[in-house]
Amino acid sequence: MTKTPIIVTGMHRSGTSMTAMLLAQHGVDMGSRLIPGNRHNPRGYFEDADFVKLQRSMVAAATAGGTRGWPDWGWTEDERFDTTRLASFAPHVQRLIELRSTGAVVWGWKDPRSTLLLEFWAERLPEARFLLIYRYPWNVVASIQRLNAPIFIEHPEYAWAIWQFYNRRLLAFHQRFSKRSLLVSADRLFVEPEQLPRLIEQRWGIRLAPDRRPSTVDQRLFTTRSSGDPMIPLAAAIYPGCIVQLAALDQAADLSSLGRWAVETAPLKFSQPTAITSCPAVSIIMPCYNHGSYLVEALVSVERSAPPGCEVMIVDDGSTEPETLRILERLDELGYQILRQPNQGLAAARNRAIQQAHGDIILPLDADNRIRPGFIEAALAVFRNQSDVGVVYSARLDFGAKDRRVDLPDFDLLTMLGRNFIDACALFRREVWTQCGGYDETLHALEDWELWLHAAKHGWQFHRLEPVYFEYRVRTDSMLQTFRASETDRRRHFSYIMTKHFELYQRHFFQVAIERATYKRRLDYRLSWHIITYIRRLKNWFLHSICKLK
Repeated sequence: MTKTPIIVTGMHRSGTSMTAMLLAQHGVDMGSRLIPGNRHNPRGYFEDADFVKLQRSMVAAATAGGTRGWPDWGWTEDERFDTTRLASFAPHVQRLIELRSTGAVVWGWKDPRSTLLLEFWAERLPEARFLLIYRYPWNVVASIQRLNAPIFIEHPEYAWAIWQFYNRRLLAFHQRFSKRSLLVSADRLFVEPEQLPRLIEQRWGIRLAPDRRPSTVDQRLFTTRSSGDPMIPLAAAIYPGCIVQLAALDQAADLSSLGRWAVETAPLKFSQPTAITSCPAVSIIMPCYNHGSYLVEALVSVERSAPPGCEVMIVDDGSTEPETLRILERLDELGYQILRQPNQGLAAARNRAIQQAHGDIILPLDADNRIRPGFIEAALAVFRNQSDVGVVYSARLDFGAKDRRVDLPDFDLLTMLGRNFIDACALFRREVWTQCGGYDETLHALEDWELWLHAAKHGWQFHRLEPVYFEYRVRTDSMLQTFRASETDRRRHFSYIMTKHFELYQRHFFQVAIERATYKRRLDYRLSWHIITYIRRLKNWFLHSICKLK
């Protein structure tokens, strides 16, 4: 009896995992040595460990000597993939095929890297059939960001390029080997899993075993956004090649997502500013310096989360990176308000936007961070009901290099004197900013801490919202991380802030000293050391003054 291997591949790991799981439920032997699941996918990835190991080595060989990129996925910036280097793997390939083909009549494997090796396998396995899985690029990009891989934290634009690279190959192979392949939208298959065995029988005459379990997919692992989501028109404007590629896939697919997504022709909520005749509810200010790819995500979060009646102002703080300049130009063409200035730093960029903003409530959102739905509405309710509250902040979710929820305490001046625990992404009254003289442009870090101390000195109250309304991207190359790595900068900034607000530290230094002793082990040791050293100096000054009076 002829044995038929079914190779499942495509750019997106969850989409191909779902497909492999469905095949396994219908009796296809997907291997006995599968890579186990993890916290991202408890059910497992249905990836044969031996094929993954083999293909990882093959892909590495084909991209050897390439430019920057992600060679583990076979992609470099020059997109060179040399299949002539694969001949040496022939003995390993043959042994593995012989080992795996001794079992079930219908067997197979799943590995996204197979996308780059389709012609290789088609030649060596003439009886093989290929399930080619594609998914919306914006969902794939969001999934890649959740990997927290340093390369995609530093270069989020790579995810869009890799999606195109893989899916060009899927489409080209399907057009060449249409009788041996099925091109399937994972987003369609997610809601219609019963279509898979029907398609396989119709195209290849293979009748799969009855489904062993209900064909269900864990929706937490396969969230999808389609028509109506602001990411689609933004992706169409900034990464048009991906949208063209997706449309081509849909036209050729055996199970298509055609009609399930669309690029809206209506303007995005905040992309067409009109003459403001009344005060907007909130002015959202977004400084950007060479973080254009991050800015897209931040802007999408605003479009999804901010209620109508807000305004959005993007400040280009002298960006020089070509990709950022390209993205800013496209956003300008869409109609977003973009202010441009020579590079002057984060504090100056925020001040520039606030000076030109129309709202009485300000929300700073750095280009690499995101907000969640409900943040603005909850804060506005606090401001309406409590006139003495000047600042509203929330718990946050760290993502990127770290993945954790951070629950913040209620405002406490003694704690704030020792360390900043409120991010710049908090809503505050314009009156607070005016009374404090804006962000201190002398500082190139900790300017938000200085503003909060200044606001507290003027008697403004702070209100904490318990839900997570803010997402903070943790990056190893961020301005804050660079600042923390420089002891000279830390000393200078701490000294400047404490001197500027000397009366606060003088008035409370005994309490702060006790507070710091309590929290010393919970803080970064170097930060604690600087604070305690400064408090000791204050104490010596205080004792010296008493001696003089005597």
